Amino acid sequence: KAKSKEHNVRFVSVPGGGVSKAVYFPIVPTRIGDVMLSAVAQSAKAGDAVEQILRVESEGYRVERNVPLVIDLTGKDAGNSSDRFKKQVKMHFPVDAVEGSRRARVDIIGIATILL
Repeated sequence: KAKSKEHNVRFVSVPGGGVSKAVYFPIVPTRIGDVMLSAVAQSAKAGDAVEQILRVESEGYRVERNVPLVIDLTGKDAGNSSDRFKKQVKMHFPVDAVEGSRRARVDIIGIATILL
């Protein structure tokens, strides 16, 4: 749920003549993923704004698992030729995995041959 843009506001008086002033905004991420940060500066005669994406990643370490499969579409193992393959693989994640940090990747490497 998006919070109001008014929830973290600082009013700062800056004298003219090219003088700048730093303002501290603590950021405490509450979810994993890309979070849009926006800052708006406004005066009586002018204003400016900037938006930046902050990527929030989980703490801890990456857990990797490999599930090798042999896919034979020639039908030599099954006794019939088929151009389809179906396999369900159970995903096992650590019980203490941070919500939103789970990822899966499938790599398929093969040799294409022509059957004569």
